[in-house]
Amino acid sequence: MIKKNDYENMSIEELMSELSKVHKKTKFKVKKANIDENGHIILDPKDKNDREWYENDKDYDVL
Repeated sequence: MIKKNDYENMSIEELMSELSKVHKKTKFKVKKANIDENGHIILDPKDKNDREWYENDKDYDVL
């Protein structure tokens, strides 16, 4: 089991590999985002996950 501190020291490739392992174990399906010609993500107000993302946009600010 990897500890939180170990994740902080991993490269992007290592993190992606760990995430892939989690997805395989949990059977998590990643949603494909709809993107417009300017590269903006198009949210669907009828989709509860899109609404949550939009309504909590402060949680998703770019670092």
